[in-house]
Amino acid sequence: MDEAVIERALRAAAAVPGSPLAGWETGDLAARLTGADSVERRIDLMLRLGPAGDLLGLRPGLNLALLKENPHGIDLGPLEPALPGVLLTPNRKVRLAPEELVADADRLERHLDAPRPGFQLISRRQLRSLNSWSHNVGSLAGGSTVCRLRLHPADAATLGVSDGQAIAVRGRHREVVAVAEITDAIAPGVVSLPYGWGHDRPGTRLRTAAGEPGVSINSINALTDEQEVDPLSGTAVFNGVPVELRPVPRRHGTP
Repeated sequence: MDEAVIERALRAAAAVPGSPLAGWETGDLAARLTGADSVERRIDLMLRLGPAGDLLGLRPGLNLALLKENPHGIDLGPLEPALPGVLLTPNRKVRLAPEELVADADRLERHLDAPRPGFQLISRRQLRSLNSWSHNVGSLAGGSTVCRLRLHPADAATLGVSDGQAIAVRGRHREVVAVAEITDAIAPGVVSLPYGWGHDRPGTRLRTAAGEPGVSINSINALTDEQEVDPLSGTAVFNGVPVELRPVPRRHGTP
């Protein structure tokens, strides 16, 4: 894998018009890399192709060997402007309106104006939460790090949902049950579940996190839709997912 990444990076560098590396064979360039293993060779590559690098020996500059000789660091002097030199566009200007984005603007406007049935589900990060593993750290769990479905007070009133009540969230495939958190910090018509929950799945092996597992927004496409992709980038859509909400009736004797 490392060698494949190195070859791809060198091939891209040699393909830049006007670059000192233009026209070089990637094998000849790769032979100039140093390092005890493939990881060090990649570090050497990044250093040498960087703005202060030696371009694989074609100019004075940084490389891994020089860095090892100076374990306390190397002073490269004050920062200097890099623009427009690092821009590789023909006119040396930033393309703020690429043709692909401009051509897609009409679709965006139609999407913004289109009626949206139900609610739009978005995810969110939490201050003391780093992916799912931090939920298994006792000092980081609890407090504000809880899995709650945020919804606007007006939507809660329409649905007849109170704060702390269980509420069912249905996507195209499945339904999960979350705990409602009513707040005006979210827009009407939009609901939000935090990222990185769902610790009750088989094989999770997170004992602390399993104490309050929460629900997953996208694990195994629980609520997201694998058929919904952004046509411009081809990436999966994880925000703005249409969902339906249904209050879960309180059981007798429960708060």
